Amino acid sequence: MRGKRGRSVLTGVMLTIRLTSLSSPAARCQSASRACHARTAGRQCGAVNVTGKARLYAIVGDPIAHVRVPTVFNTRFAAQGIDAACVPLHVTAARLPAAIDGLRALENLDGFVVTAPHKHAMVGLCDEVVGEGRLVGAVNAVRRTADARLVGDLFDGQGFVAGLRAAGHALQGRRAFVAGATLLATRSRWCFDVLPRAR
Repeated sequence: MRGKRGRSVLTGVMLTIRLTSLSSPAARCQSASRACHARTAGRQCGAVNVTGKARLYAIVGDPIAHVRVPTVFNTRFAAQGIDAACVPLHVTAARLPAAIDGLRALENLDGFVVTAPHKHAMVGLCDEVVGEGRLVGAVNAVRRTADARLVGDLFDGQGFVAGLRAAGHALQGRRAFVAGATLLATRSRWCFDVLPRAR
């Protein structure tokens, strides 16, 4: 991320990628246990204390019950003493435009994550698509600006490459076989081709 986007909600996507390896709530709490217990003043570790000044984040998809983004974000918010909350939003494809209009109208919303099946459709609902999102033609994270503009980007490729590197796989100069022509395959092919050479 570059410039002002570095301060945006899009940074949360990379945080999610790093934290999802902690599979249980107890493990997530343990990863920041001292900060969590010190800041929550006796409340249950990972509990979110939301006030009227809280900033809101969301994840939009269909289905939505399986996602871990709210758990990961809210655990970190609580651990860091951040007055914010992340909620899951079950939105069907037919109602996606109306839902996005509603999110745009929320003055205390800073952004949202986009998951299947809306990553392609979200491109046409953003005011601007930047970075990897513009190159691939899909969006998985959207920042709402102070003037209610929606700026989208895509971090799937970065997360995939980061995961491979964290597991000890060096990608520079390597070749990969990608089967299929789905959105996942398209993103994977792009991240294998571009990201290792960009770093």
